[in-house]
Amino acid sequence: MRPTSADRFHALVLVGPTAIGKSLVAHRIAQLKDMDILSADSMAVYRGMDVGTDKPTPVMRREVRYFGIDLVEPVEHFSVGRFYDYCRELIVRGVVRSGRLLVVGGSGLYVKALTNGIDPSPATPENIRREVQQIFRNGGIPALLAELQQRAPEKLSEVGDLRNPRRLMRAVELARLNAATPTSWRQRTDAPLVLGLKCDRHLMYKCIEERVDRMLQGGLINEVAALKQRYGTLSDTARQAIGYNEVWQYLEGRLTWDQVRDRMIRRTRELAKRQMTWFRHQERVRWVEIEREEIESAVERILAVWQEHEEETYLAI
Repeated sequence: MRPTSADRFHALVLVGPTAIGKSLVAHRIAQLKDMDILSADSMAVYRGMDVGTDKPTPVMRREVRYFGIDLVEPVEHFSVGRFYDYCRELIVRGVVRSGRLLVVGGSGLYVKALTNGIDPSPATPENIRREVQQIFRNGGIPALLAELQQRAPEKLSEVGDLRNPRRLMRAVELARLNAATPTSWRQRTDAPLVLGLKCDRHLMYKCIEERVDRMLQGGLINEVAALKQRYGTLSDTARQAIGYNEVWQYLEGRLTWDQVRDRMIRRTRELAKRQMTWFRHQERVRWVEIEREEIESAVERILAVWQEHEEETYLAI
């Protein structure tokens, strides 16, 4: 039986491309409406990776309760399944309240798991995880695709983004386990409404360049140096965070400062493009267009849309 509105866990979900200002808009809404914020950012889960993931500042965390950040050490593997279980626990234990939670982020699978649900999938034995990681290190994405084509070609259509190494590695792991890929979200006919922020492409590119410069000048070099000294390496998932691998190579003399900046800008642009493509095709989004320096206006418009469609904004948990 389909759950009634009273049975659903209502939440405002705010998505959009990186660097567009989602975090500031979400924080302001949370302040105005006495809401908690759940970060749906696959890189914000790592402790010690603050500058490069643009986490909320200590002042912001005192003003609003944040969840979904600083969950694991950067040498640990983290998956959408673990994120989903973490969020379920928050709801089951009553830590967060229906109608008083704002989910914000740009990690498509994390958002999709919350809005449409996710089938449980088996944990990967460490020996299989290491073998799949080695395939990626030796041959990159082409090697993962070849492995998947050989073992379970039907999974290629289930991955979604065939350029995303983390999703490919998970698909290969499941293929080796002969397990199903989580697909429950593709079977829903009553997907909840998600609100999204977007802006002109040229403005987005300018915001991305400013964000990269702010991070490089605001402590990213020292942050990566500290991680390098403390851990000596990062997990394969943490290493995908934009800026960390580039700065790591800079510290080892393998990249120049200009190369680091250029690569970070290029990768962030590519990420923003993939995020927009994902949300357009995988979520039921009501978009709000914003312009530079209009946070308060964006807040007002998001709240107006949410008030009109509040019954349609909920999580599938």
